[in-house]
Amino acid sequence: SSPRRRDKTRKRERERVGERRGREDVAVVLLLLLLLVDHPSSSPPKMHKLKPKEKEMVTSFMQFTLAGENTALFCLKQHNFNLEMAINAYMENSQRYLQKEKEKAVNRDAIAKWFEKYQDDPTVIGVQGMVRFMGDLSIEPTDLVSLVIAWRLKASTPYSFTKTEFVEGMAELGCESMAALKQLLPALRNDLTNAAKFKAIYLFAYSFSKDAAQKSLDLETACGLWTLFLKGRFARLDQWIQYVSENYKRPIPKDTWGLLLEFADSIKPDFSNYDADGAWPCVIDEFVDWAKQQG
Repeated sequence: SSPRRRDKTRKRERERVGERRGREDVAVVLLLLLLLVDHPSSSPPKMHKLKPKEKEMVTSFMQFTLAGENTALFCLKQHNFNLEMAINAYMENSQRYLQKEKEKAVNRDAIAKWFEKYQDDPTVIGVQGMVRFMGDLSIEPTDLVSLVIAWRLKASTPYSFTKTEFVEGMAELGCESMAALKQLLPALRNDLTNAAKFKAIYLFAYSFSKDAAQKSLDLETACGLWTLFLKGRFARLDQWIQYVSENYKRPIPKDTWGLLLEFADSIKPDFSNYDADGAWPCVIDEFVDWAKQQG
């Protein structure tokens, strides 16, 4: 055979080998895809794999709890996508459900610059700065969401934020500006609609509002806070404030503060389920006797 014919033969042989290898490569890829379908990853499902209703639940969970997507997915899966049950479980023990989230790109330098606008000195936003801060946030001093913000920032001193509390707290919330915090206000207000969070904020308000040098909360401040927290929740609120103002006339101990919320939530307005031998503070026992006489 001629050299040209031998070259053509070798070329056709190389093409056949290439085609065979190409088919084998395709087969390998298809096999891998089948394996992935049959044996999906054990990691939480991504949003695009969820049903529309499940996606709505994830979004609602994140808006209400401010948790990340992975945490929302994990907690909802643990409760068979029962949104109410998942939220309540998360509120009672968030550490149990927290999952590693992608690091949020939060600019702490921007938050520190934001802090400087309201600082009373380089380390703290004091009373004057707090008034300006709440004014720019367009909320009244009597708006309970102001206490929610303080609770979220883990503020330790009455009516003030340290620079560390402000920067780290706002970074955790994902806020770098007043505009961002304003957008977050509806979610923060939702904290007050959850029983576990409401109780935590109520208890926080005691220490946040108390003079650090005093052991108990002064009566006038306590009455003001009770009006904010318990109006519409405690049927005997007006009578309670009248009683402690006219008869008790002393600062409110921490146990009385905490147990009054339980009293307001569990005891019927006519006191028919009140147990005088229960572990209530004396001031509550005396109030019940007084209120019954009032009719």
